[in-house]
Amino acid sequence: MVKFMLIMQICSAVHMNCMDEKPIGVYSSHYDCVTAGYINAIGTTQNIGPEEVEKNKIVIKFSCSPLPTI
Repeated sequence: MVKFMLIMQICSAVHMNCMDEKPIGVYSSHYDCVTAGYINAIGTTQNIGPEEVEKNKIVIKFSCSPLPTI
């Protein structure tokens, strides 16, 4: 069974740059990984707060990469 690594990145549209990618967790399905990505993106956005998100036009990028099977 293929597992998926959730990788997230915080970016600023104002500064046109992104922080380094950060692995968040491993999930047993693509569906679980994507769902976790959206939930984490919402939580991260809320933690950053409306002022900082507006000021720097923050966006959260994420991807679910398949892990090699052994």
